Amino acid sequence: MPIKLVKQNLVYENRWLRLYNDEIEHPDGSAGTFSWVERNDGRGGAIALPQLPDGRVLLVKLHRYVPGRWSWEFPGGGVGTGESAEQSALRELEEETGLRGTGARSIGRYSSDSGFIAVHHTAVLVDLHGDAEQHLALDPQESIAEAKFVSPQQAWQMVGNGEIFDGTTITALGLLQVMNGRHDSDNPPGPAGARPEQVRAKLVYDSPWWRLYEDDVARPDGSQGIYVRVETTSGSGAIMVVPRTPSGKHLLIRTYRYPVKQELWEFPAGLVEVGEDPVNTATRELEEETSLVATSAKLIGTQFPVSGLMSDTFYTVLAEVQEIDESALTLQADEGIVGAKFVTLDDLRQMVRKNEIRDGVTLGVIARLLAAE
Repeated sequence: MPIKLVKQNLVYENRWLRLYNDEIEHPDGSAGTFSWVERNDGRGGAIALPQLPDGRVLLVKLHRYVPGRWSWEFPGGGVGTGESAEQSALRELEEETGLRGTGARSIGRYSSDSGFIAVHHTAVLVDLHGDAEQHLALDPQESIAEAKFVSPQQAWQMVGNGEIFDGTTITALGLLQVMNGRHDSDNPPGPAGARPEQVRAKLVYDSPWWRLYEDDVARPDGSQGIYVRVETTSGSGAIMVVPRTPSGKHLLIRTYRYPVKQELWEFPAGLVEVGEDPVNTATRELEEETSLVATSAKLIGTQFPVSGLMSDTFYTVLAEVQEIDESALTLQADEGIVGAKFVTLDDLRQMVRKNEIRDGVTLGVIARLLAAE
């Protein structure tokens, strides 16, 4: 049974987003609260995957204020009024890089963090002319320091060595990989003066789970502005755990996600408590949500699901578990978990192709698994 809305409470609003702290009823009938965020315009985002005829894709390097790091990402932004995702991707690409696409098509739609953010992103493959490299014109107002074309294989190497850590980019890259049927480290600084600098941190809302800030910042051109960011109350981030059996099957759970009002296939996940090791969080959450006890577990990667908004690190943990039938699992109903199943990597590919997996964090983790094959 899904979580039920009792009363919707808007607790904070600005020109970019709305924050809610709703009164809810858990599946067992108990009362509770749920904090979640949505874009003020409700239109979602578009991620452009600009691709040359030789298969190389364009990445831009920009400074992300929230984690305070330089990040290689695909261009992207919010969907404008009356725009399709394809039109938005073409517009954002031209605004950020000066390049005009010759065609665009959606390759997948996903929610970056469906447990907290009710925002959908659409990954859009954009075709470019073969001479596009010669016509780059980067927008410094967007804190873009440089751009480069790389092969998908090189992009996955950048994921592996920590140069690409933005969750929306990793997820979009995974969708591209699935579509094509192919199977913290150094973060070099960009040029001086190309990043927004914090003038004052301003906490505008606090809850037991999340804090919302509306910081005063100085932009690269010297003008003043505001930057909205969110962090977990513990400041320790969150985990997603991939349970794997000796036969190579992976456990997915089906969870009702209140912000997007849908049941989604995901890997188990949860917030890291103060002072807790993320690997210990993963084994704890796995047992709480499914009753499975890991025989071993290890960290296999980190990422920022929405590096333009959330400052916390999300950890991916691979947990080895014994073979067990789904019917023997005890699922945590009060967390909205309504089902579970073991699947192979090929099953995961098929589910992604059919748009049966739409949680952005899960898609990013699947991309990491496929890259490690």
